[in-house]
Amino acid sequence: MGNVGGFDVGSDFQWEAVVQASWKWTDRIDVAGGYRHLSVDFEEGKNVIDLILTGPYVALAFNFQA
Repeated sequence: MGNVGGFDVGSDFQWEAVVQASWKWTDRIDVAGGYRHLSVDFEEGKNVIDLILTGPYVALAFNFQA
């Protein structure tokens, strides 16, 4: 998955890329893991954000419906 945005609406420029694999562990629990890169450039007056977040992640999803 990926996206590109900003263009001086909210932020100057922002982009993100995600690669993920997920597994159905049980009927109610899914496990996912992947890698994410997020880059945000924002400037408004004296507020400046030049942010890069990147790295692996692990996630659990719980389904409470029968």
